[in-house]
Amino acid sequence: MAISSIAAWSGTLAQFNSFPPPMFLMIASVFVVSFAVGFSPFGRAAAAELSFAALIGLQGFRFPLELIMHHAGNVGIMPVQLSYSGYSFDIVTGIGALLIFALLKSGRAISRSVLWTWNVWGSFCLMVIAIIAVTTSPVVRLFGDDPRNLNTWVLYFPYVWLPVVLVTVAISSHVVITRKLMKGD
Repeated sequence: MAISSIAAWSGTLAQFNSFPPPMFLMIASVFVVSFAVGFSPFGRAAAAELSFAALIGLQGFRFPLELIMHHAGNVGIMPVQLSYSGYSFDIVTGIGALLIFALLKSGRAISRSVLWTWNVWGSFCLMVIAIIAVTTSPVVRLFGDDPRNLNTWVLYFPYVWLPVVLVTVAISSHVVITRKLMKGD
């Protein structure tokens, strides 16, 4: 978090004259750290020790985040393509996480197929978001040069923590949930 904050505050992340652009290094580091944590001994312990309610409930942050992102897209802070008005349907993941959490905490049993379906859906949504984040970057510009279609907002503090912290938590949690589902707990 400190490194990303310094890179955002200093303007380093918003520089596109070097190759590879720092933004792409940030995106790559999010994936490397996410999978490293998810497949680490810590991830193994989390899969063994934490309940599905805890692991999936954690992902509930994606619902209010998607509401904020939708608003940010509507007011032109971020590309609308990153919201549910565009191509991101991650709000379903967040709502599903909250529903599954509530059901599990109330003592209801949920089938493994529902847990698998939710987990695969959430992972797919993260993949879609990553693709949209890259295609709306100032390097690729798939949706044009209009500043409202360029994903630059995450290059500034505190928005840099969305990919660096929240996406990392989401990805690593999906890895841990997959490990728990495969283990048969």
